[in-house]
Amino acid sequence: MDSKQGSKAPSKAEQALNSVEAAHHAVQQAEEHPTDHMIGQAERSIRHARAAVDQSHITGSDEAADRAEAQLAKDRERMEGK
Repeated sequence: MDSKQGSKAPSKAEQALNSVEAAHHAVQQAEEHPTDHMIGQAERSIRHARAAVDQSHITGSDEAADRAEAQLAKDRERMEGK
């Protein structure tokens, strides 16, 4: 039996979805506590998620990347109002 079973690294699509979820949370925090630090953290998180989504597209995980990209676009729009 393979000892690595269950410890598989997340796919690029899963990484993108996780990054977008983290960005979404950071945007929510920035909305609740709109300090320069929180807004900067949300903006960095959005940039990181954008890179993860781009990587997901490159690897052919288009459906997951499209879902992640849609959420990311909503969060970017919310941050533009800050």
